[in-house]
Amino acid sequence: MGAIGLVGGVIAGLYWFVLEGLLHFLAQFKGLYVIPLMAVAGLLAGLIIYSLGDLGEMDLIVNNARFKGGRLQPKNNPAMLLSSWLCIASGGSSILTIRPACCRTVKVT
Repeated sequence: MGAIGLVGGVIAGLYWFVLEGLLHFLAQFKGLYVIPLMAVAGLLAGLIIYSLGDLGEMDLIVNNARFKGGRLQPKNNPAMLLSSWLCIASGGSSILTIRPACCRTVKVT
C-alpha cells in the first residue's frame, strides 16, 4: 500500500510541476490578449478530447473510481491529463484560489 501512495504522490507532484510551468508561461498574456488565448485553449482542449477520446461524464468517472475499486479506464487518462492542464492553465477553471495573471479582470477603456 505504501508504494502505491508513493507513486501516486510522485505523479501528483509531476502534474503540479507541469501545471505551475504552464501557469507561469501563460501569465505573460495580459489585457485583451487573454480573450484569444482562452478561445485557442478551449479549441485545443476540444481537439484533444475529440482525437484522444471522450473523457465521459464526471459522475461516471466518480462511480467507476468508487465502485470498481478505484480503477479508471486507462485509455481516457491522456485526454484527461492534457485537457485539464490546458484548461486550468488558461483560466478555464481554477484549483482552490489559484488565479493566474491571464484570469484577472480586464478593463476596457
